[in-house]
Amino acid sequence: MTEKEKTSIEWRAAEYEHSEKTTSWFVWVTTVSVAIAVFAFIKGNFFFGTFALVAGGMIIMFARRRPHVFDFKISEKGVFIGTIKTFTYDQIESFSMRSRFGHLDEVVLKRKTIINPTIHIPIDSELAERAREILGVKLPEEEHDESIVDILFDYIGF
Repeated sequence: MTEKEKTSIEWRAAEYEHSEKTTSWFVWVTTVSVAIAVFAFIKGNFFFGTFALVAGGMIIMFARRRPHVFDFKISEKGVFIGTIKTFTYDQIESFSMRSRFGHLDEVVLKRKTIINPTIHIPIDSELAERAREILGVKLPEEEHDESIVDILFDYIGF
């Protein structure tokens, strides 16, 4: 194994795991959105009712969208997501590795920012150990709990 291979790994993966939605899933989202909107309109809150309908439509639109496939790279310079985003180690506070039964593992990066501080990167379990070794040289490994939004989205299959 060359020195570059020891300090760098590259792989391709979808930006998220797409799960096919059943017709009942779409009916459920539509029903909940319309029910919230009707309740808001009855209470005289036109703005919130409109928001509920638009939000329901956006959830359906994003649920039908296929994920993009990106090239990921972890090297001594940082973490790269395709050609669109580069995170240098001075922008990252810590990392963790998350094993998920029945799904791809994840590299979770905690950035030094308040807005959207965590980045979840899908990775094959075989590459996860090499990623841990490379990241461990530059960053501390800490356990990062899943957010309520992540748990909710996993539960509803989003």
